[in-house]
Amino acid sequence: MDGVRPTAGEARRWLAPLVGAALAFAGCSQTPDPGAGGRGFLVVVVDALRADHLGCYGYDRDTSPNLDALATSGVLFEQAWSTAPQLLPAHVSLLTGCDPNLARRELPPQVPPSMLTEWFIPYDTPRLATEFLSRGYATGAFLDHPWIAPLYGFRPGFSEFRETQVDERRRPQDLAFPTPLQAFEQWLRNQPRSQDWFAYVQLHDLGRTWHNPDPKWDTFFEPRAELSGVPPVGEADHLFFAVPRARWGGGVRSLGEYEAQYDGAIRRLDQDLGWLLAKLQQQG
Repeated sequence: MDGVRPTAGEARRWLAPLVGAALAFAGCSQTPDPGAGGRGFLVVVVDALRADHLGCYGYDRDTSPNLDALATSGVLFEQAWSTAPQLLPAHVSLLTGCDPNLARRELPPQVPPSMLTEWFIPYDTPRLATEFLSRGYATGAFLDHPWIAPLYGFRPGFSEFRETQVDERRRPQDLAFPTPLQAFEQWLRNQPRSQDWFAYVQLHDLGRTWHNPDPKWDTFFEPRAELSGVPPVGEADHLFFAVPRARWGGGVRSLGEYEAQYDGAIRRLDQDLGWLLAKLQQQG
């Protein structure tokens, strides 16, 4: 099943789908009240989150009560597609509105291809953050993967840019770093109440699921009996109906256990998003 093979959770490359929850808060009238709080626009991007494992898209497990409530009270898009199945180019499009190949360099044959040599967003590219900043908005990026970094041209337009300090196998909280959600909430709390703001928060929690056992959430859901077979392990990174060796944790876990682990990680992530939504409501 697609939802459990680690290829779907391989957030270094896959965003399936790339979910941008655009939330508008506080004061969207044409003539803002000078005494009211500033307007805020928040984009939350969750790497490797599958639409078909969310309740609002018809999944049978209760993986996403907070996201489901948000979808019920707002707008849910049923036909939304990423411009690329890889992490970096998908974020390029989200932040620029352009085809991701705009950031892909044509290399001479003698230059070995790598992330550093192949990708960089040109400085003169239109940028969502720059448009907000030029209109007086405070702009902040709170990031959770080393590829979304100034090294690849993501910095311009953000007055606050918090790039990740952890790798794919460790979570920020494991090293006493604030998570991107916590860093954003702290930043917003320090803004003047009248300040308009735009924030971009990227979450890589689901990509770390395969390397970070969590006894509580890995067993939050019971494995399905019909998925009791053990999936094969392959050598390549991009596989269908097999576990890439890079995501295989050893042993003979069943397909149902992989699915339950992934679903538990979504439930944990949904709890964190619920915390953030409650904080935003408290702040008005």
